[in-house]
Amino acid sequence: MFNNRFPMRVAPDLPRTIASSLTLPLYVLISTLGVFMGGLWGIAGIGGAILLFIAVYVKSKVAALPPREIAVFVGIVLCVFAVEIPFSSQPVISLRMLAQLGSIFLPLSLLTSEKLQREAFALRLVPVIAFAMIIGTLALGIELLSGGVLLHHVKNTQTALSQYNRGLAHTVILAFPLLAGLWIGRKKPVAVLLLAVLLFAANFTESHTAKLALILGLVTVLGDFVVPVVVPYLMGLATLALPLWPFAASWVFEKRHGLYDTLAKSAQHRIEIWDYLSYRILEKPVLGWGLGSTRTLDFHSPHSDQYQHATFAAPHAHNLIVCVWVETGMVGLALCLAFLLFALRSAARLSPTLRPFALGCWTAALTVSLFGFDVWTDALWASFALATFMLGGLQNHYAVKATPAEKV
Repeated sequence: MFNNRFPMRVAPDLPRTIASSLTLPLYVLISTLGVFMGGLWGIAGIGGAILLFIAVYVKSKVAALPPREIAVFVGIVLCVFAVEIPFSSQPVISLRMLAQLGSIFLPLSLLTSEKLQREAFALRLVPVIAFAMIIGTLALGIELLSGGVLLHHVKNTQTALSQYNRGLAHTVILAFPLLAGLWIGRKKPVAVLLLAVLLFAANFTESHTAKLALILGLVTVLGDFVVPVVVPYLMGLATLALPLWPFAASWVFEKRHGLYDTLAKSAQHRIEIWDYLSYRILEKPVLGWGLGSTRTLDFHSPHSDQYQHATFAAPHAHNLIVCVWVETGMVGLALCLAFLLFALRSAARLSPTLRPFALGCWTAALTVSLFGFDVWTDALWASFALATFMLGGLQNHYAVKATPAEKV
């Protein structure tokens, strides 16, 4: 996923037409309009990946394919999901969802290509993209502070500010590679300004997910600066414990209802969804109910008469682990955990100066996937891929082999 073979020095930043004509507009677009429009990330990420692939091929006559392990893993995931379709409770929906995931995973995997990262990324882009994100995020913060003047003018006065939740959550994920490039590139005042603007917008957003992703990501960055040997292992152990999530939610609802009562309404709704889906998981734990089947599942459980919000089947599981397990079973869950651990290991093996921000990005991305809306959306996976692409580009310029003590 990332190149770890370069010496620790700043590589010459030669003029790159592709970086200026394609990469820069792509990142400026998602760092400004994308802050307001979460759905824009999917179109920009997938379209941008295809355009960059074509541009690099035209320039070098060599296809910038993803690393073999990424290509094989994506192939295995799609094949496993395809094999499970005959066992799905909704085979037509599962087939449609498989086609959708293929159209997401295949093009976005191109952004993990080391050749694409070398040919289409330049260090000089980082400050420009950072200022674009500062402008976009500051504008969103002002819009939120005003109560949504722009949103209500464009749509109607009844439109909720939660319309902006996804865009800010995706922006938080991309912010960590940008902070890395600014910090390492000795533009720390700009990094501080970007962080301040992010905190400003997060203070007024209705998205608890974006707030939590930013806070936990920053805690991870600071933690890895202080105790770099410990943090990745703790993150790995936490990842292995994630399958307990739906059952922990059920336990909270049943045994710790006082804690449940203190949560925000959106969090209470998620607890109720995870509670009843934990029973659906136990009913078909191995193969699951089928891709895309969550919205068709029975929402009743031994506690459903106490639900305040989940009074009908939820359209989404609002959690990566719960969604993957209930829809694809233990097989899909194992692949999901393998992907998370592989991404964590890749981040932990980056150069020491880049690694804390990469781990912070991993934490922010995981947080969004554990509390966000729909884990199968192109916009969410595009935010992961675009952040990965930038981290890979930075690694090509600021890379060093990790010492044995730093490897995970």
